[in-house]
Amino acid sequence: MPEIWTRHVADSLQLFPLAKDARLWVDLGSGGGFPGIPLACLLAEIPGAHMHLVESNGKKAAFLREAARILALPVTVHAMRIEDFTNTFAGHADD
Repeated sequence: MPEIWTRHVADSLQLFPLAKDARLWVDLGSGGGFPGIPLACLLAEIPGAHMHLVESNGKKAAFLREAARILALPVTVHAMRIEDFTNTFAGHADD
């Protein structure tokens, strides 16, 4: 627990400067929400920004939905396998 901020949150947030102009993000295999949830917290301040979280485990997907709801994040959770998501996703993630 003492290292959660540096080991997980800060580690997740270091991705943002690499694509700071991106508005549409996709986190494949979101698991417990890193890096997707911390990045979505940053995206919440950017008009039109959105994070897609893809997680095939139903319990993890339910957790991600609840976390996004409680935090009022611009997130869509896709409870499916990555290959199914990539075959059906009509959007375009930013580079």
